[in-house]
Amino acid sequence: MVSLNELDRRILFELDKDARQPLSRLASRISISKDVANYRMKKLVETGVIRKFYAVVNFHKLGYLPFRIFLKLHNLTHKKMEEMVNELVSSERVGWVVSCEGNWDLNIMIWARNLYDFHQFWKGFLERYGTHIEDKWVSIIHTLRQYTRMCLIGEDKPMQKKEMVSRGLPIELDSLDWEIIKILGENARESLLNMAKKLNVTPKAVDYRLKKLMKNDVVQGFRILPNLELLGYKYYKVHFRFSNFNKERVAEITKYARLNPAVVYIDEMIGGADFELEFQVSREEILRKTLADMRDRFSDLIRDFETMYYYNEHKLVWVPPRIS
Repeated sequence: MVSLNELDRRILFELDKDARQPLSRLASRISISKDVANYRMKKLVETGVIRKFYAVVNFHKLGYLPFRIFLKLHNLTHKKMEEMVNELVSSERVGWVVSCEGNWDLNIMIWARNLYDFHQFWKGFLERYGTHIEDKWVSIIHTLRQYTRMCLIGEDKPMQKKEMVSRGLPIELDSLDWEIIKILGENARESLLNMAKKLNVTPKAVDYRLKKLMKNDVVQGFRILPNLELLGYKYYKVHFRFSNFNKERVAEITKYARLNPAVVYIDEMIGGADFELEFQVSREEILRKTLADMRDRFSDLIRDFETMYYYNEHKLVWVPPRIS
């Protein structure tokens, strides 16, 4: 765990809202000089607090179905587990890999063009590791809502947060669009000039395409991937089971989650839990109090819930491979 002062945390928070903002704007928002902002940001990268800057991409508009898979594993040596995780991390078809504690051991997200495409990938994975899978739960992400990490500045009161919602129908993109998305998926702070050189086009052309991608809600924003362990934060996933589906009450619990400073994702799944939330908190006590408050407020709606601890986020990539 690293020790950060208030200025460092403020920088992290501002970059989580917009990781691509120019240094002049970042400095202005925190009331410091550009040189100080640049120095502090570089130190956060060098110390591993910021793992990467990445573009948030609306993968639904890229023509992909995102499959979420929970795995319960058994008869697995540490070496075999490392082999499995490394294979998943190295695959361009895999967008997310995280190790869990709770009812499941591993959570992964697979990019697939359709059900047949997913089945082919999954069949190959089972051929190699099926003997180690005790149980599995496959679902499809219908809508993904993500929010700024308020824990970075210690905020604990209900408030409006920046929201990015991934859903919608595919739109047509050409090779230049895909290349821009790919570059920004790996480094959201890549300059227009550097991108133009890599793509053999003018900076003006890159700027025009990027603005169009954002206008069409393909690129939704730019964030940081922080090292939560170094920051001393914990990452939890909670699956709720409802006793009924009263439209008004479901809307109320969704609003509660959207305003809760500890909630970073709301997942709407086909084949998933009735209601799924992801929390990032500085203390487990915050999660316990939140869940107790939710049970009191929504006792007519919440039947029960299960909690998982995400202790190692091996990979997070928002850009799937280009559809050929």
